[in-house]
Amino acid sequence: MRHLALALSAAGLALLASAAAATDDTAGGGSNDVSAADYAGTWAQLRVQTLRVNFPLLGEMKVSNTWVLRMTMTADGRALRIAAEACELTHDTGTSLLHTEFPLSAVHRQGGLRARATLREEGGELKFFQARHHMVFGANLADPANDALPTDPADERVVDAEDDGHPGVTLSLTGAMNGAIYMVVRSWLTMRGVASGGNRIDGTIQWGEDRSVLEATSPLLTNLPVGRADDDASSSYFRTTRIDPSTTCAQILARRDELFAR
Repeated sequence: MRHLALALSAAGLALLASAAAATDDTAGGGSNDVSAADYAGTWAQLRVQTLRVNFPLLGEMKVSNTWVLRMTMTADGRALRIAAEACELTHDTGTSLLHTEFPLSAVHRQGGLRARATLREEGGELKFFQARHHMVFGANLADPANDALPTDPADERVVDAEDDGHPGVTLSLTGAMNGAIYMVVRSWLTMRGVASGGNRIDGTIQWGEDRSVLEATSPLLTNLPVGRADDDASSSYFRTTRIDPSTTCAQILARRDELFAR
C-alpha cells in the first residue's frame, strides 16, 4: 500500500510523487512576506499523516504515521531553513491484529530531514508555508522528485537503507500478516499553518507517497493494497512548539503530551 511504505510505515516518511497544486511550490511569496527572525530557534514538532488502506480479510482500516521531530530553524531573510532530527516514528493501524514497523535508523543514516519554509502576513494571521519536499528511502536518485523508482534489487541506485543486509528499506509486519518487505519509498509533503505568539506553528499536511517492492519474505507481501490519503484533511496535521536549545529528543518524548497539547 502506498503507505505501508511510510504509513504502514512512511514520512516522515513523512513521510512519502503525487500531484499537488502547482502553486504549492511557490505559495508564500509576495510583497507582504515578513522577517522570519522571530521564529528562528529550536522546536519540537509532532506530525501525523493519516490514510485509508483496504486490507485483504481485514477490510478498510485507518492507518496513521506519527513523527516526533527536534528541529532547528534558521532565519534567512523572509525564509526559514529547517534541519530536523527524527526522535520517533510510530504507526497505528487501528487494530491489534496488525503491527508495522519502519526503521528510524534509515532516517538517521540519511542525515536527517531538511526543508525550507516562509512566513507571510495574510488576513491578520502569520501564515507558515513549507514547500513540497521529497524524501527517498532505499535508493539514491539523481532527481528524487521525478526519477522512476528502481524495481530490481540489483539496480545500482538501490542502497541498504538501515544496514540490515537487505536491499532498500525494510518494512516489518507482525500479526495477521507476518514477514518483511524490502522496498524503495518516495514520499512528499507540503505544510501550511499559522504561526502564533512566537512559540507555536500549527497546521495541516498535504502528502503523498509511492513505492516499489524489491523483495519480500513471502509472495503474498509483494501485492499489498495501495492506500489513499484520508478524506478528512484535518487528520493529517502538525503541531510545533518552541523549546530550549538544550532539550534532547529523549526530553521531547518525555514531555510529549505537554508540548503538543492544544
